[in-house]
Amino acid sequence: MFTELENSERMDVVNAMQPLAKTAGETIIRQGEAGNEFFVLATGHCEVFVDGDRVGEYVRGGSFGELALMYDSPRAATIRATQTSKLYTLDLRTFRRILATTSSARMMNRCEFLKKVRLLEPLSNDQITKIAGALQEESFAENEYIVRQGESGDKFFIIQDGRVQCTQLKSAASDKETDLLQLHAGDYFGEMALMLDEPRHANCIAKSSAVACLTLNRQQFVDLLGPVQAVLGRMMRIRILKSVPLLSKLSDNELDVLADAMRVQLFEAGEPIIRQGETGSRFYIINEGEGLFKRTT
Repeated sequence: MFTELENSERMDVVNAMQPLAKTAGETIIRQGEAGNEFFVLATGHCEVFVDGDRVGEYVRGGSFGELALMYDSPRAATIRATQTSKLYTLDLRTFRRILATTSSARMMNRCEFLKKVRLLEPLSNDQITKIAGALQEESFAENEYIVRQGESGDKFFIIQDGRVQCTQLKSAASDKETDLLQLHAGDYFGEMALMLDEPRHANCIAKSSAVACLTLNRQQFVDLLGPVQAVLGRMMRIRILKSVPLLSKLSDNELDVLADAMRVQLFEAGEPIIRQGETGSRFYIINEGEGLFKRTT
C-alpha cells in the first residue's frame, strides 16, 4: 500500500504513528467491528481468525487493518496477540489524510476502479489490493495496435479509459479485418492467449484519442487471477459466440447456456464436415481455420 510513497512521505507516515503494547491473548481487532486504526507489528506474534477458524499469522514487520479503513467496511477478521507484542498504529483520520495527499491516493483510486470491474466481483478486498499493486499502466494512441493477431501473448489488459476495437483476419489470403466487438472502460482482453497458451486470436486496436490500460504479465495473471479462472473461461466462451453475427443479439446468459451445450470437433484438411443431401443434426461455428462450401446441382 505504501510502496509508491516517496521517502519523505514515508517519514510522514512513521512520524504520525503511535506505539501500542499488547500481551499474550489480547485481541487487537475483532471481526465485524468498525475499523478506526491501521497496525504495523514491530515485535511479537499475532494470529488471524475468521469465523473462529485460524487462517493465518503475522510476524515482525507485518501490517494489517488497512482494508476496513480504505473501504469503510467492518473488520474482516479477528487478530490476537500470541505473545507480548509491540505495534505502531495510525488512526483513521491521519490514515486518510496522508493517503489523500500522497501518491498512494492513486492506489486507492485504482482499487475503487477494480471493484467495479465485473470480472473481479468475486474477489475479496485483500485480493483486489494485491492486484492493484501489481498492475502496470500503459497508454496507447488512437489507431495503435495494442495486440496483433498471431503474436504470442504475454500480457492481460484491463481498459481503464477509452475504447478498444477487436478485429480478426478471417483468411490468411486476405488482409481485410472483420470487426468483432468494441470494448470500453472496465472491459478486459488478452486472457485467451494466456489461458490457452496460444497465439493471439484477434487484433485489439485503440479507437479513442487516448486509451489507458492496466496490465498484468503472464505469471501475475496466473498467480493473482487464479480464483476467477472459471469466470474467465465462461466469459471467454461468451465473447467467442458473441462475435458470431447470428448470435450477437443473445444475452450473456443465453450464450452461456449455448456454450455449455457446444463441443469442440477437429477436422483435417480436405475432410468433409457436412455433405449435401444428408440430414442435418448439428450447427457448426468455425473457431479456427477455413472451410470451403460447395453445392452441386
